[in-house]
Amino acid sequence: MLPDVGAVPFLGHIVSCQGVGVDSAKTEAVETWPTPVNVKDVLAFLGLASYYCRHIPGYSTVAAPMTNLTRQGVDFMWDDTCEGSFRTLKAALVSVSVLAYPTREGHFVLSTDASDTGIGAMLEQEQEDGGRVAKKVIAYVSKTLSDSQRRYCTTNKELLAVFWEVDTDPYPTSQRESMDPAPYLEKAALAELVNRCPNRDSTGH
Repeated sequence: MLPDVGAVPFLGHIVSCQGVGVDSAKTEAVETWPTPVNVKDVLAFLGLASYYCRHIPGYSTVAAPMTNLTRQGVDFMWDDTCEGSFRTLKAALVSVSVLAYPTREGHFVLSTDASDTGIGAMLEQEQEDGGRVAKKVIAYVSKTLSDSQRRYCTTNKELLAVFWEVDTDPYPTSQRESMDPAPYLEKAALAELVNRCPNRDSTGH
């Protein structure tokens, strides 16, 4: 249990004994952020949004329409899809949740999702809170799919999401000794299925 020393601003975040939140002083300008009119504007907005991506569920999928505008050879065309992406990210940035710290006790719960453009995961942990056990979000992670990965079937995309999160997220690995091995066995089995998928690309995904 961390001592209650209040909340401390640090690199655009608010750090407290409850967890890590976003410094509203850094995101208050988002509410009045003008609609991008060129690639430079898009990059400026995504620069801020991506800094807080671990607080935003499915960030890569939500941001995909805007991210696509920054790709080489793509003409700048701001349509309803881009506007929807922009508005969704603005709303997410002004209402982000506090991410809890992982503890030595309590099962981790991994939820994954996949879309046509990206994969995402939410890592939670069962922690005691006021005499009861509650699931607390530790982090949201997401990734944009490559052109070859977008051709995967839905099942393989979902398996890729599990494999990728287990392979990249530091929390379960660093605290494995304190956890029931059953969740790891299940995730390891799913990861093995991904390893055997016949349509993996040259990067191993």
